[in-house]
Amino acid sequence: MLQKPTPQESILRNGDWRHRIINQRGQKSYGTGYGIDMWWGYGTGNIALEDDGIVIKNTGDTQFQIEQFFEDQDAFDGNTYTLAVLVNGKIYTLTATIDLSLSLFDIHIYPFTHFGMLFYKGQSNKFFVCLQCRDGISVKASAVKLEPGKRFTGWPAWDYGAELRKCQRYFYKTVLSSNVFFQMNGIAYKSNELDSILFLPVTMREDGKPVIQYSAGEKLAAWSPKNDSWGSTTHNITDIILEQFSGNQALLSIATTGLDIGENYFWQTKGGYISFSRDL
Repeated sequence: MLQKPTPQESILRNGDWRHRIINQRGQKSYGTGYGIDMWWGYGTGNIALEDDGIVIKNTGDTQFQIEQFFEDQDAFDGNTYTLAVLVNGKIYTLTATIDLSLSLFDIHIYPFTHFGMLFYKGQSNKFFVCLQCRDGISVKASAVKLEPGKRFTGWPAWDYGAELRKCQRYFYKTVLSSNVFFQMNGIAYKSNELDSILFLPVTMREDGKPVIQYSAGEKLAAWSPKNDSWGSTTHNITDIILEQFSGNQALLSIATTGLDIGENYFWQTKGGYISFSRDL
């Protein structure tokens, strides 16, 4: 009797949507651009998150697709891989040997009308896999997996914490809940500037500083426990600049006014966030 193969780990990040989806950006739906962690949306349409999967919907006359890129795409060249997707309750697979020497490398199948799964490298010179909907349809995708070899070996056990740490190598966001305070401390080296160090939970990928974004939420402010009676006086923050970054440490310069030079200040936001992106 043939033994059932032990499931290999997936090369893709955040590809099992039957469980808790890694969604640091916190929205319920996404269009073009990065949405759920590691997945880029492209075209006319959107994805919507459900408890046990995502609905991929094309709303135009071309296509909408979600794509995942790879940090070391040259490692795929000349090797054979199997892509599997669980969509509308059925598993479909595609096996191909990757040839990145071609100016256009496109291996795809459409397991049913207007939905396809692709290996692709085109004018962008980025190799990626994608799930694509065409002609105004929508499908529910519950899981997708990429593994070396000529067959699908099954879905590996899902470890949310481990998968989150893999995703945070590319993107990290400090606060997701409108009911949670994010708080740090910093030193006022100037009357209009706080310097503060933030330690991220994992080391982000190299090749330059992350791109940061921030939101004030209800209020983004600084206060001194020594001089401001634990928040009776606040100093509104007008900008946050990433001065230096190394590994998992970010040196932030926080612009504000009315600080006492040399004093320690706390700064906090309710419902706001700071995000760091090294997405591909």
